[in-house]
Amino acid sequence: MPEPEVEAQFAALTRDYAQRLPGRVRGLEAEAAALAEAWDRARADELQRQCHNLAGSGACYGFPQVSTAAQAAEREVEACLALGASTPALAGALVALVAAVDATVGGA
Repeated sequence: MPEPEVEAQFAALTRDYAQRLPGRVRGLEAEAAALAEAWDRARADELQRQCHNLAGSGACYGFPQVSTAAQAAEREVEACLALGASTPALAGALVALVAAVDATVGGA
């Protein structure tokens, strides 16, 4: 069983993560919008990496809805990378990710 000090530290980390999450996903949404305007493979690679990281961290911090939405966004980025262009589905996946964050931790 975890010690109270460890539990308190993890709770503080979780609160910090939750506070930063809305801004973080809105940044990803902006990146997806930029890709829709002008495709850039390096930018798409970075968006894929960020979605992947968010999927993992969301699960670790106890936000499974965020993790699931981030996984869906990651799959859409991967599809765009294979296509070599952005798609409306990518924008939709990021809108869904923002909605999952807002529903889970509230918007900024």
